[in-house]
Amino acid sequence: MTSLPTSFCRLSKEFKTCSKPFNCGNITNLSYPFYGLDRPQYCGHPKFELFGCNQNSQPITMIMLSQTFMVLGINSTSSAMNVAREDFRTRSGCPASLVNITIDFSIFQYTPLDTNLTLFYGNCSSVCNLTTFKVFPSCPMSPSETLPICLLTKKSMLKSYISTASCPNHLFLPIHLSDNLIMDRVGDYIPQAAWNGTELKWSANNGLCEACLRSGGQCGHEPHSNKFFCFCTDESKCPFPGDPPHKVTLTKAKIVLLASFSAVGIGILIVLVIYLRRCALKEEDSQQRRKTDVEAFLRNHGTVALQRHTYSDLKKITNTFRDKLGKGGYGVVYKGKIPNTECLVAVKILKNSQGSAEDFINEVASIGKTNHVNVVTLLGFCYEGRRRALVYDFMPNGSLEKYMYGRNNQYSLPWDKLFQIAVGIARGLEYLHRGCNTRILHFDIKPHNILLDENFCPKISDFSLAKLCPQKESIMSISAPRGTVGYIAPEVYLRSFGGVSYKSDVYSYGMLVLEMVGCRRKAETESDEHSSEQYFPQWIYEQLEAGEAVDEQQMLSSDEMEIQKKLILVSLWCVKTNPSSRPEMSKVV
Repeated sequence: MTSLPTSFCRLSKEFKTCSKPFNCGNITNLSYPFYGLDRPQYCGHPKFELFGCNQNSQPITMIMLSQTFMVLGINSTSSAMNVAREDFRTRSGCPASLVNITIDFSIFQYTPLDTNLTLFYGNCSSVCNLTTFKVFPSCPMSPSETLPICLLTKKSMLKSYISTASCPNHLFLPIHLSDNLIMDRVGDYIPQAAWNGTELKWSANNGLCEACLRSGGQCGHEPHSNKFFCFCTDESKCPFPGDPPHKVTLTKAKIVLLASFSAVGIGILIVLVIYLRRCALKEEDSQQRRKTDVEAFLRNHGTVALQRHTYSDLKKITNTFRDKLGKGGYGVVYKGKIPNTECLVAVKILKNSQGSAEDFINEVASIGKTNHVNVVTLLGFCYEGRRRALVYDFMPNGSLEKYMYGRNNQYSLPWDKLFQIAVGIARGLEYLHRGCNTRILHFDIKPHNILLDENFCPKISDFSLAKLCPQKESIMSISAPRGTVGYIAPEVYLRSFGGVSYKSDVYSYGMLVLEMVGCRRKAETESDEHSSEQYFPQWIYEQLEAGEAVDEQQMLSSDEMEIQKKLILVSLWCVKTNPSSRPEMSKVV
């Protein structure tokens, strides 16, 4: 390695050295940012070193992110180069290892004629059977076995509801498209495409280098500081426009003088700069992690069966957010209609989108793939930075909350209808706890989150506080209490009562049904001082045990009294203090 001299008297020599183009094997007339062979490192960019330049029989290679690529051609005019992974060329198109091709995207970009293909292998044989695109049919991974690899196009993946998440054994292969390449038959071209490689464009200080060349200088890099340099023979003959990062045209005396003045200013500002920089980096990293997590989830799960809308789409759907259905701590819900259809929807615009994206991910992950008559259907979503929204089926009868004030309410429901709603909610919770591949704990069962369709069929909604839990795990950890006061199970906010589990939803369900029956309001309006301080399920139990009516003002038939009693008894079973004493939702049903 040749280091950059610091003496001004040698700048003429370095300028002359970097001015000469060089040849690497059969690739000729190369200059910055490339270097290799006898060309010094300071004449090129650190990430553009070429190997094998002096051996005509050996391939020219380049290392990117610890992976070796063969350099098949370089076009300095268009700043583009054609590369192929070394093992694809040396093993007759067979991959030596099942890893993704690594491209340094801080330097390189794909061209418009490149595309990324997804290849499946190993335990994904069932996926491979869905397509005739089997590639690399006889690539030896060991002396005794071969590796079957197959390709699924985006069209066939969507048609078969296949995602990369459903088959973790996959890798991405970028290829260069040619005029005669038919995407529907792209599997026939994979070995040749892997051999031909892909085209990359580079942008290694191109703007600075062009300005340097226009000013009469030569482009280079200082190896130790990794800074761009513009080499000049004389400062007066090399006027670098703008404010370049470095100009190697200063004498030692000038450098010492400049360094002295700079040290004074840097010493004053260094503490403030470091503090502000750390704060900015911390916030930037946090935002980037949130964005990466959400985008990764949406790529793997969200776009398979759900429609992704833009914010402008939502404006059209809701007629510029004209018809408001409700408002809460989560945000605002608007009524809308899908254009060119008669499909009515409810659009929930999340209010706290500037914070953590956890609530958004939870809701999409929880109900994006559910399918049950008593769980609301998620039709689509919007994720544009801080703008996040969810699109549901429209429920014409609104939430259960407005039907829960007895005979004094114009929306009061008969007892048989209340009974059907209670059973429907129980079936929906049973499905969330047992019917999905991953158990879903809702953590916010309350009247506002039960929606009613045109037939008063109940639908569990609002999964913003939901948590996913493997079926085999009964106890889960949560960082803080979640839910609505009055419906939260005691173990959620005080762990001495037991572990948090799906039984916490059972407790909330019991409190919800007691609210439906009217017991809670009756207990809370008791005028007796001791009754007002008593835990109302205990008060209900004592009323039933003494044979007294829960609400003497209600004139109920024998059938209605039987429904009321059944609802109360099951609810009291659900709200037992000890979680292990509560029933599963299948028993409730």
